[in-house]
Amino acid sequence: MQPRCLSVALALVAVACSGADPILPDVDASPADDLVVARVPGFVDEITEALFDGQTSPATLARTAIAVAASAALHLARKIVTALGEPAADLLARALAELVPISGSAAAAPGAGSDLDLAAAAAATADTLSRLPAPSLDDVVAAAAALPSGPAVAAALRAV
Repeated sequence: MQPRCLSVALALVAVACSGADPILPDVDASPADDLVVARVPGFVDEITEALFDGQTSPATLARTAIAVAASAALHLARKIVTALGEPAADLLARALAELVPISGSAAAAPGAGSDLDLAAAAAATADTLSRLPAPSLDDVVAAAAALPSGPAVAAALRAV
């Protein structure tokens, strides 16, 4: 699946898992768009199954957990974190560290880079972890300590 298609697929999964109705932006709609919206429930099942097929890397699952949690699909986020098992804290810390802007880069400028910033990702992660027995927020903070951008990750998690 192409990266853009994966992003759209994950957005549809997040919307469907949040219980909201899928609403497409008001753009040049075509009859094919109606078909896509009509297939969302089946499509969500297919994407969810694909996440847990054993071929999706744990790092990608951790990134996905954070992204869907930030989209209010906490049930799916918890399912993914649980599936990650014991390495979940380390994987989540690494995924959050990817959102730390590199000092002096264009991505460090306000409004640049990812649609999901570290503060929003940390808040979504904290919300997800608050509903699980493990890992705890402290486990992710401890795992972040071993990373070069760990202080920024730990600060964002503690600020929640």
